[in-house]
Amino acid sequence: LVWTFSIARFGGGAAAGIMAFMPTYMLATVMYVARNTIQHIGTSLRTSYTIAIFNRGERASAASISNLTSTAANTTATSISGYLMQTIDLSVPPFVSALFVGTAAELYYFFKNIKPPEEQISEKRQTQHF
Repeated sequence: LVWTFSIARFGGGAAAGIMAFMPTYMLATVMYVARNTIQHIGTSLRTSYTIAIFNRGERASAASISNLTSTAANTTATSISGYLMQTIDLSVPPFVSALFVGTAAELYYFFKNIKPPEEQISEKRQTQHF
């Protein structure tokens, strides 16, 4: 699961970086839609993983905090992106997005060995059969 959402995050970052080099508005729009699709897949997987690694009593709080930080980041990013496009260049926000998402994809190495309880039980059952 961690590998899958890390790849989705990296793919979204790569799509954002490529979007900055699109020669036409139509191609940039297609790349933006592809990026958003990849990002939403990764977000769903990340949320599932985040909730799964917490105890049942803490899952609602973990989901709330995760959603709050994601919503706050999306809200402020829109304003900041508009300012950057207006004052610097239209291609700056996709580069910044690619950097943030790329660093988030690196977090895979910190979380790759933390398994949700359901996966730990499944792995123990598989090793008992051998």
